[in-house]
Amino acid sequence: MDNINIYSYIEQEFGRLLSPTEYKYISKWEDNEITRYAVKNAILNGTYNLKHINNTLENWKIKN
Repeated sequence: MDNINIYSYIEQEFGRLLSPTEYKYISKWEDNEITRYAVKNAILNGTYNLKHINNTLENWKIKN
């Protein structure tokens, strides 16, 4: 895993700074490989949307 926190990682991947609202939203996520994979997966699919990433994480959690 990168040595940067999840916020910096997402900013780097999105190519922009996050808003305070986005920081608050992301604060509920764990900073782990699965979360970073969900971010990378969303970007590869052309989705730069935190709600989409959150839904992916929730679906993965349900499916274990």
